[in-house]
Amino acid sequence: MDFRLSLLGGAVEKRYRALRPDVAPLDLAALDVSRHDPAEIAAAREIWLQATLAEHHSAEAAAATARAMIGAQAPVDLAALAARFAIDELLHAELCARVAAALGEAPGSRARPQRPALSPPPGCRPLLRAAWLCVRHFCIGEAVSAPILKATAVGASHPVLQKLFELLARDEAQHAQLGWDYLDVVIDDLSADERDGILTEVAQETLAAWIASWPAPGGDPNPLGGLAPEPYRAIASRAVDDVVQSLSSYGIALRLAERGTAAAR
Repeated sequence: MDFRLSLLGGAVEKRYRALRPDVAPLDLAALDVSRHDPAEIAAAREIWLQATLAEHHSAEAAAATARAMIGAQAPVDLAALAARFAIDELLHAELCARVAAALGEAPGSRARPQRPALSPPPGCRPLLRAAWLCVRHFCIGEAVSAPILKATAVGASHPVLQKLFELLARDEAQHAQLGWDYLDVVIDDLSADERDGILTEVAQETLAAWIASWPAPGGDPNPLGGLAPEPYRAIASRAVDDVVQSLSSYGIALRLAERGTAAAR
């Protein structure tokens, strides 16, 4: 299945833009890459194309979480935020695609890779389903991404990209908080077996997959695409440690066998 992003335009696009007026000043067309060599531009283009796909998957995950929270009769304001975050992630996908287009290629002919199923194991009660999704996508995915994006914004060499990374970092930090807020609501209604079993398992697997995706040590930063591997790994490692500590306070106890490896319990 080819991956494509499109806008309907007209009144629908106007309503869409009105949801995030803070994005209007972000002029990605002003991104000047003339001083960069073709190899650097090509590498950055691939980074932004992959980011587009990742953000689109995140929109799917946020929508699934919102649906699960509604099904679990979560507080209305909390479930509404989850639904709103799906819109944020679609916007992120659009913005990343616009950067890729400015670098020479829009995501119009790429296959959309399949990701692991978003659904919790069969038989989970509604409350546990929502908690599973929150742990996987918000307590871990968004929480680890936020500090990486914040550091990337600080080191960005282009003002336009700096503003974009700052926007992404702010959004991801807000998204991560949703997961912790939901655990605060439901933690006393989760059994010890649910916390130490299903939720610990998904947290362990998600962290292991995340760590495996880190860039290999060595190499230089791409000024159009993000951090060098060493600072990326250092920041991500600290973020993982913070997540592990926070999860343990909810009875979701994980153990990292060594730096860069999530060990199975």
